[in-house]
Amino acid sequence: MFADKHSACFMPNAWAVPASMWFDEDKAIEAFRTGEGISWGDHDGRLYCGVAAF
Repeated sequence: MFADKHSACFMPNAWAVPASMWFDEDKAIEAFRTGEGISWGDHDGRLYCGVAAF
């Protein structure tokens, strides 16, 4: 089910979300330090693909 690309539960593309978090680590640390956050458009591009997979 999770490995069948025709299944509604196909998960590989969703792994782009945590991958984007690793690439945005420095931005996230700074966001926590300053309280300013991270704008949606400033995230790593993998985030958008991962979110779209859901």
